[in-house]
Amino acid sequence: MKTIEVKRKLIEKIEQINDPKILDEVNRLLEFDLDSSERLILSNDQLNIIEEGRAQYFSAQVKNNDQLNEEIEEWLRK
Repeated sequence: MKTIEVKRKLIEKIEQINDPKILDEVNRLLEFDLDSSERLILSNDQLNIIEEGRAQYFSAQVKNNDQLNEEIEEWLRK
């Protein structure tokens, strides 16, 4: 979809919203700015932890939500 089409669809959808909470949230999202001065700077330790998590994810060393809920239920029964 071309950029202009996406903009038109967004405008149409926004015009149909009457809930002030939703409009506030849309406004908050649209005000989000990736200004370089606001970018998050991570330490080497944080970058290493993120890379470790990515490696675990890509090697399927993760559990889905249902598996984790089962583990939690098991821990609570002890």
